[in-house]
Amino acid sequence: MNPQPTSIESEQDAPQVVNLEGVAVDHVGAELVRASQSSLNHVQADELDVRQSAVLQANATRLMAHEAGLGLVRAHEVQLRQSGVAVLVGEQVTLAGRSGVVMSSTASLGDGVAGLLAASKVSAEKVSAGILIARQVNGVVETRMNTRQVVAAGLIGGLVGGLVLLAGRLLFRKK
Repeated sequence: MNPQPTSIESEQDAPQVVNLEGVAVDHVGAELVRASQSSLNHVQADELDVRQSAVLQANATRLMAHEAGLGLVRAHEVQLRQSGVAVLVGEQVTLAGRSGVVMSSTASLGDGVAGLLAASKVSAEKVSAGILIARQVNGVVETRMNTRQVVAAGLIGGLVGGLVLLAGRLLFRKK
């Protein structure tokens, strides 16, 4: 049986605590949201604790996830264990799992993979990153592209994109 998505929030006062288990929810807003084996589309919370669940979009002050799949996450403090995230924007990030894009002030990664990791300070153990942009790195991070290669790829991509747009204007301009 597939549960139908529902909304849990009030325009005036969000509930203080929402506990969800085995449900599909479209919108939820509360001071504390706990979800287990659930599917959540949009979450707004001061604290979000997700276990074996999927979250499409989350805005939280503090987010903790274990064995979860997350889409777009915006949070001040993030702790992910054995989880995957597509896009993560946060201040203090602790990640053990897979991620697409991570942008933060401080990132601590252990046994994980990141497509793009951009942070002021990175602490890492057994981490593989496609592209790493960081001011300070402690630990070992295996990257597919170094800083020089990233700059060159950006310049070449911009040049090619500009030439394509210029050619399009010249070929398809109105007479």
